Amino acid sequence: MLPILFANAQNELDALRFSDLNPTGTARYVGAGGAFSTLGANFSAIADNPAGTALFRNSEISFTTNFLLANTSANYLNTNNNANRFRFNVNNLGLVFTNTFENRTIKSVNWSVGFNRQANFNRKTEYTAFNQNDSKVNDYLGQLNGFGISPSELFFDEAIFFDAYLIDTVPGAPTTYGSFLENGMVEQNYSVIEKGGIDEYMVAAGLNISDRVYVGAQMSLPNLNYKQESILTETDVNDVVGDFEDFTYTENIDLSGGGFNAKVGVIARPLDYLKVGLSFKSPTSFSVTDGLSNDLKANYTTFGNFELQSFNGQQSIIEYQLRTPWRATGGISAIVKRRGFISLDYHYSDYSKTKYTIEDDAQLEQRLNNIIDTAYTASHHIKVGGEWAKENFRLRAGVQYKTSPINSNSRLTGYYDDKILASIGTGLIYESFYIDGALTYDISKKSANSFREVAFISNSATTKSNDINLAITAGIKF
Repeated sequence: MLPILFANAQNELDALRFSDLNPTGTARYVGAGGAFSTLGANFSAIADNPAGTALFRNSEISFTTNFLLANTSANYLNTNNNANRFRFNVNNLGLVFTNTFENRTIKSVNWSVGFNRQANFNRKTEYTAFNQNDSKVNDYLGQLNGFGISPSELFFDEAIFFDAYLIDTVPGAPTTYGSFLENGMVEQNYSVIEKGGIDEYMVAAGLNISDRVYVGAQMSLPNLNYKQESILTETDVNDVVGDFEDFTYTENIDLSGGGFNAKVGVIARPLDYLKVGLSFKSPTSFSVTDGLSNDLKANYTTFGNFELQSFNGQQSIIEYQLRTPWRATGGISAIVKRRGFISLDYHYSDYSKTKYTIEDDAQLEQRLNNIIDTAYTASHHIKVGGEWAKENFRLRAGVQYKTSPINSNSRLTGYYDDKILASIGTGLIYESFYIDGALTYDISKKSANSFREVAFISNSATTKSNDINLAITAGIKF
């Protein structure tokens, strides 16, 4: 089957896409592998543990830009394809205010406000291969046959494929469908362009108690934006499928939403050089508006050409709520005075706790939540990083390892493999001004397929992402 779903706008993969965060953040944070939950005094570290707000010694403003080169290599039916997408983003903008007190148990009360980018969806994927056994139309035949669905009951993409005669009823069986393409023998070209991200706008407060215990809390308003354009072309390149020449099916998803979450954390310094910490993030409750539109063009040698759209070209809109899972973070770090630090972080999140609420379609809500409950599992995210300091110069490195959130016994097994991310960074400090740079290399692998519940088959395509990010941060302390 074709590798990725042209389907209802919301599905179990969206639930994972919008729950599986990979914060970018400041160049110092990124360069040290993101292992900053107990180090604090960095704007992006606040997203992992808000107690880090209390570790700032000076008020500060910082700004980070990011350059992404997303390379995706795909193998479909033993044919290799490569695609690249370059994007510029703003990773974060943060402002911290410090209020210090002399000779008191409470050493400082600090505030921070700004935003951090929590996920980046920008990517392009392409598949091209000759398929001698299968076609996109078999998705629809698998959904329709055996359910007694008449042509007047066809909906959305099924309806326009029927109107273009790419699927049709079998003579003498008005609710049984067939197609001249069901045995394949077509060249398939499939392209997916994804855009958007999740930006989290936040305010946090931190309390420094005797320079030994630091506590903090944060309230956040994440903003979700995701767009996807998927284009599938099937062509009779060998002129063996009767009067058929080709069809091109385009599907556009335009999704946006806002949400809310809260975080609390504590960092303790049992020894002058050692810090340990723990934080919890509440589930994020997103209110989502999901728009879906499509376009189909089919060409025949003598039968004519068809250009069709569902709903006369208007978007199909659905609104729903998506609740992502809670997250726990623990960390430990050792600081060598005037020489740097080494740090270890651990994040735990159970993706099976992700839930949809769809008021207008209780049946779809239950189906999706049942799939999520069985297909997803807990993921373990480990970060290790360090920094070496020499006068005004800083050198950093880090590595991250994240286990797959897919249950090994589920039908989605292999869709997301474990992830590995390596990073290096550097920085310069000049009085109250600093500038940092970081380069990250992200390696991930996934299998892709049609995830329609009825017409599901085994995996037939794999993609491997090799993403390179360059982050640059400038900041001023005052």
